[in-house]
Amino acid sequence: MEEHLAGIERLVDELTARMRALKEENRSLKEELETHRELLQENEEAMEAVRDEHQRLLRERDSVIEGLRKEQEETAERLKSLLGKLKNLAGSEEGKNSIGGDDTGRQGELIDRP
Repeated sequence: MEEHLAGIERLVDELTARMRALKEENRSLKEELETHRELLQENEEAMEAVRDEHQRLLRERDSVIEGLRKEQEETAERLKSLLGKLKNLAGSEEGKNSIGGDDTGRQGELIDRP
């Protein structure tokens, strides 16, 4: 009977020790889980900040592109206007040259002169 009681006591001691170890492991895992949650929260906040910055940069880029497009259109219009003026000037010069000039028909060519 004493052996039986000693066996029961030993089992109780083993189970108690095992329960303590499991409780400690559980506490440790809870701490680790909390640490991971905190890191996850920090990462989510950082990711949100990166997304916000990315969106800001995209808006800024789009604004710059739109400004460049407007400048390009304005430049194209100015170039068309200048080209028209140059053509008019060339036409009026052609008229002058055909009246008394000797370069008629050779406009834009380099003339070799001795």
